[in-house]
Amino acid sequence: KLLVHSAFLFSFIVQCSPGHFYNTTTHRCIRCPNGTYQPEFGQKYCISCPGNTTTDYDGSTNILHCKDRYCGGELGEFTGYIESPNYPGNYPANTECTWIINPPPKRRILIVVPEIFLPIEDECGDYLVMRKSSSSNSVTTYETCQTYERPIAFTSRSKKLWIQFKSNEGNSAKGFQVPYVTYDEDYQELIEDIVRDGRLYASENHQEILKVILFLTLPEKNMN
Repeated sequence: KLLVHSAFLFSFIVQCSPGHFYNTTTHRCIRCPNGTYQPEFGQKYCISCPGNTTTDYDGSTNILHCKDRYCGGELGEFTGYIESPNYPGNYPANTECTWIINPPPKRRILIVVPEIFLPIEDECGDYLVMRKSSSSNSVTTYETCQTYERPIAFTSRSKKLWIQFKSNEGNSAKGFQVPYVTYDEDYQELIEDIVRDGRLYASENHQEILKVILFLTLPEKNMN
């Protein structure tokens, strides 16, 4: 009886901190496992992350630590975007995403990066690269491991684009959402002039300019 009473008293007194739950079998505070969280003191359970989200590590204390890890895929058609998983929330640790943009025949790719947030203290542990293929020796269009809040636009240096985003187990950040459009290759000179025009880089303008480029360069059958 004394043992039972002591166990009950211990469980009553112990206030497990957030990110933990009280195990009534072992009478210990246990860290919430991956995919769960607990924001309050003194609880005997952890809360499962909603949907297909999960946490980077055990011991999570907030639902905001539950992150969507879905990313990557093959893209085509005339317009679209890529984004880091869980955007606009912070992306997960140890993520690897691969996209391939394969435009219709006789069309080229224009990319606008409105802004990108990667941890500057991470020594390039997280990076985004765009090149012709997965080979590190292939023609590279864009590569960064830093934060940039000023928009930049560029045309792909290759017909197709292979894009990869990787994060390590260290710091995280908001990441990116990067739109693209494809354009008729006959408009290459015009598009290059637009890209060099500083007005494109006003953040409130870039989406509208993308729409104009898409409209101007769509095949006639798609404009009707």
